[in-house]
Amino acid sequence: MKSKNYPDSICDISEKDFWSHIRVPSTGEGVEHLAKAVRLGRAGRKAAAYKALAEYHRLAMKDVWDLERDRIGREPTHPYQKAEDVLRFKIAGYQDRTVQFKAKIDWNCNAFGEIGWYGFHYLSWLTPAVRRFIDRREKRYRDCLVGIVDSYYAARNSLNWPVPRLHPVYYELAAWAKMRHLLPLYLTLINEGNLPARTIEAFVKLFLGFARSLKRYQKSYRHGNHQIVGCSGLFRLARIFGEFSESRTWEKTAMRYLQEHLRKEFFSDGGHGERCWGYGFMSLGGFCDAYDIAQLRGGLGKHRGYFLRKIRSAFRWFARTLGPDELKPEYGDCHLGSGSGIIDTALRYFPKGTGRDLGIDRSRSCLLKPSGFAIMRNGGESASAYLNITFGKFAGWHSHMDVLNLNFWAMSKPLLEEAGRFDSYDNPLDTLIRTPKYHNVVTIDGQHFDAADADDVHGRDVFWHSNPEIDYFSACHSAYKYYRLGSESANAVVRRTVVFVKDPGYALVFDSVRRLASPEPAGFAITQNWHSPFPFTVAGPGLARTKGRPAMLLAFARPENLRRLETGVDFAGDEVTVKSTYSDRYHLRARRWMPVVEYTGVVGFATLLYPFKGTMPKVTIRPVEAKGVELFRAEAFEVKTPRGTDVIVLNPERLDGLIWKGRKFSDRCLVELGRSRGKVVVG
Repeated sequence: MKSKNYPDSICDISEKDFWSHIRVPSTGEGVEHLAKAVRLGRAGRKAAAYKALAEYHRLAMKDVWDLERDRIGREPTHPYQKAEDVLRFKIAGYQDRTVQFKAKIDWNCNAFGEIGWYGFHYLSWLTPAVRRFIDRREKRYRDCLVGIVDSYYAARNSLNWPVPRLHPVYYELAAWAKMRHLLPLYLTLINEGNLPARTIEAFVKLFLGFARSLKRYQKSYRHGNHQIVGCSGLFRLARIFGEFSESRTWEKTAMRYLQEHLRKEFFSDGGHGERCWGYGFMSLGGFCDAYDIAQLRGGLGKHRGYFLRKIRSAFRWFARTLGPDELKPEYGDCHLGSGSGIIDTALRYFPKGTGRDLGIDRSRSCLLKPSGFAIMRNGGESASAYLNITFGKFAGWHSHMDVLNLNFWAMSKPLLEEAGRFDSYDNPLDTLIRTPKYHNVVTIDGQHFDAADADDVHGRDVFWHSNPEIDYFSACHSAYKYYRLGSESANAVVRRTVVFVKDPGYALVFDSVRRLASPEPAGFAITQNWHSPFPFTVAGPGLARTKGRPAMLLAFARPENLRRLETGVDFAGDEVTVKSTYSDRYHLRARRWMPVVEYTGVVGFATLLYPFKGTMPKVTIRPVEAKGVELFRAEAFEVKTPRGTDVIVLNPERLDGLIWKGRKFSDRCLVELGRSRGKVVVG
């Protein structure tokens, strides 16, 4: 359908408009063909004009074609059948949802879902066939791809797009994504020769329409990946199609916002502002694309060094945060999966000989306070333990509005992993994965997380300590608020303290929920939520584990008032239409509430997380006697494992009154490691 938001200068570019906006440079490869094309075009000899224009592009864009072929050659190969499916119009659209068309592709097909339909229009499903055609130049692929491009261009004004500002052909993400697939196809086809004039017209008017549409979107700075990749695409179009008189304005606009995003979009530690591994890499890729084309055509002048420093800083953030085997976490709108492609890309922007660690010691733990993540490790090997904790602010749609989620991987498996992105936004379960109880956090039963104040929900009173023996992290948040209409609600502070003992590689998670002043005097029940790709089973009083080998053992101190251990399925099997290595999720919900007569305004958990292989080991955690104990706020625990007996004293708020071994204990943590392994004090 037509829309005033997408004028004819974008959707229906007239011949007069098109040829009047081309300027012929005085010198350059193939300029005589460009001059001929303009002369013929303005004279109304359409077919001959587009043929001459394609010949100009063939000669003038040899460098771009080499760049595009190199980029595609670095991407993972596709099974032969995927390319054959495109020829048979069996289209694996957004999130691999497949639709079999008959004689032609229906560009209005609603079988992908509303969001999936937009993804279908990114045309990424063309890639296997484009890659095979580039490699083999088979005529049947050529004919099919030419037909698809002709069909797509012809359908641009007959699409039933639901959101007026999001034309599926020309809106910001669509224009950027399609250019990445259509440009190498166009260059391959014109180098193959004898491309029909109508198809040349379709390609070049799509490219011009993309650039004009992307330019119209850039009215002011907008946080997030949309504007970054949109401006990256606009910059690339400006440098590639410099014959258009508008290209200087495109480039000036794109550079203005790309530089502003480099200044504002990244935290000082290199993390991307949306706090999500997948969309962070997508945004970083936008800067890389702009940098690459600039290095090929015209450079970046005085801005080159700044671009390169920011790109390297961002890639180092990924090197610091990726798990063993370069696995990337599922936090936010990101699939749990390989991050090796991130490092593969990164190496192109570092000096030759740089290792895959990018100069970072990936065996060491670190606190990334600006971006709001803590990373705990006990080595850099594939089987090493790895924990990530989030405590930063809500960063928009692609991150989470809750904090203090903890994931724990060990022995080459993600044994505890939140239920994050796993399917299309159209999936009915999508709204669930955004809620706190689907993450590895503590929730207050029956009380709403304060989504209205999400922008101010973040870890407070953050403290970090790391040495060769332990890592210590503690932070709190106040995301539960009293509401006048919610008699069950109360103002509360949730604190999570994590002690990671690196040998043998276990974690003690000490959670407390403390009620502040509130009109309602009643206490509350709380739930400690855990999620895993592997089913949970209750193994005994105060004990649970994940199934399989290796596994995670969860042992709870004070099992006498641990009211329930509930296991179940988040999503699994046929409920997950997009399969991956770890696509299923299961939950364990530990629930606790205190007897009314004993309730002091605080309730919590002390939970031991112990990864193991083979037979479940005998592991215990129990409180040990100390004076001045405040339940779930200042306590001491004995932890017995096959490695020995450790004692951990915790006082994360540095409360007065805790006495340990006859002396006032005012430090945050004391760890006495058994079998003469030493002692660690966290002050």
